Amino acid sequence: MNRTYSQPTGTSIGDCSVTETCTWLNCTPPTVYKLLASGDLEGYKIGRSRRITRESIQRLRSGNKATA
Repeated sequence: MNRTYSQPTGTSIGDCSVTETCTWLNCTPPTVYKLLASGDLEGYKIGRSRRITRESIQRLRSGNKATA
């Protein structure tokens, strides 16, 4: 049986998991969750997991805060 799943609106295949984001930012998962809560990182939930946009990771790494 073949199933196809559509991506949620505004998502990118290149978005990162919390673990991948930790690697990029050299931090721990609680820090990533705090950055998500404060709005410094942008992300979304799929089921029980979170995905963080690569654009927001790059903005944070370059020193620019997320713009809403």
